[in-house]
Order: sequence, then structure tokens, then C-alpha cells
Amino acid sequence: MESKHGTEDAATLQLGPQYETAVCLWNNQLEVILERSKQFHRELGVEVDGFVAEVERYLKTQPRFRTEAAEAALLTVEDFNEECRADFEAGLPLRHEHIERFEAAQIANLGISDADEAITLIPSLAAKFTDPAPLEALLEKLQAYRDE
Repeated sequence: MESKHGTEDAATLQLGPQYETAVCLWNNQLEVILERSKQFHRELGVEVDGFVAEVERYLKTQPRFRTEAAEAALLTVEDFNEECRADFEAGLPLRHEHIERFEAAQIANLGISDADEAITLIPSLAAKFTDPAPLEALLEKLQAYRDE
């Protein structure tokens, strides 16, 4: 897709300037935001519009991490990326590439459970993980935190 900022292509993580500093939310994070928004509206005595209920219904149908485990899942991705940074800073061969926030959110929100599925649904991972073993290991760790 062509924009005024050049070619945008999710497969190469050319997402446009609006995504350079954007925080890509996981479904669990959105649930927390919606719940806090509803609580705020209740305290003000203001009715929440139907859109919030629609989004909540949608989120209940989507794969997500158990609420109490969502933070641990986020830390798992951060630890994975820290391994990459540590290898780079030590001048060692990288064990694996890092995962961008956009890619992590896609993995979380799509309920991806194996490397082949991840690489198929998130094309930017293909160039990063020619050996799918590190990605597979990350996905196995994340799977332990998912809702059953």
C-alpha cells in the first residue's frame, strides 16, 4: 500500500510513521482498559455506549492469556528479546532475532501456537527465523499462559 510516507508493508514491518511509537495492545490489555473505562463511567453515573459491550463480546471469542498470567507472558517476550540484545552487545552470534511489539501482539491476539503458523500469519517473522526452533520455544512458553 502506498502512502504519503512511502510504501507500507506489514511483511517487512514497514508500517508507517504512526506505528513507530505506537503501543500494540494484546487482547488482555484491551480488556483491562475497557473494564477501567466502564468503572469510571459507573462512578460518574454515565452509561457506557453499546460499542464497549460489542468489543467486550468480541474479545470473549478471541484467544487470550489468563488475566493473572498476561504480565508473565509479556515478560516472556521481553526476556526473549533481552537474549538477543545480550548476544549483540557481547559480540556473539545471535541465537535468534528479536520480536517487534507489533509481531508480539499478533502472536498473542491470534492465538498462534506453532512456528509454522506464526511465520504464515506474520510474514515478517520468516526472514528472522530461518531456524524456527527459537520461535517454537517462545511459543511453547507463551502457550502455558493461555486460557484453556
